[in-house]
Amino acid sequence: MHYLRKVHRLAGLLARLVEGVVGAILAAQVLLLFYSAVQNLGGWQRQALWLQEMAQYGLVQLAMLGAAVALRAGAHQGVDALTAVFPKPVQRVVEAINWVIIVAFGLYFAWCGLAYVRATAADGGTLDSIPLPKWIFYLCYPAAGALFAAFGVEKLLDIPADGGSGESRDGPAIAEDGA
Repeated sequence: MHYLRKVHRLAGLLARLVEGVVGAILAAQVLLLFYSAVQNLGGWQRQALWLQEMAQYGLVQLAMLGAAVALRAGAHQGVDALTAVFPKPVQRVVEAINWVIIVAFGLYFAWCGLAYVRATAADGGTLDSIPLPKWIFYLCYPAAGALFAAFGVEKLLDIPADGGSGESRDGPAIAEDGA
């Protein structure tokens, strides 16, 4: 199916973009924590309190966006010992139900995350140590939810309906995009 290649290509591009963002956040985390360690070892009288706060928010962003990338890569937790005893058609149905639940959860998580961002923005709160609006740091919640849903739809479309190997007439179900 030709549309599957386009879906996989788009999902691959999206995954690489998110991986780049996660990499940038991780690099910033390392630099912030290194600077904090230098301050601690140097015995500076006044440490920058914003370092710890930024590190905490960065960790949450890494967890949320990293979980979405792991979901697409198949690195998420899964229990398949029970389903392995079922015949292949039943396994496909269980897998489809699993991905439908993941898509629904992703959409709900995105919806709730967006509501949280809106409420935080309406509140006008800023970080404790520097005057940056908190809502900016909470954007990872709706973004992660949308990514869960998008990557879940991609995986749902990959389930072979005919009992085949997951390959369509047009070639492999997963495009060779390196993602």
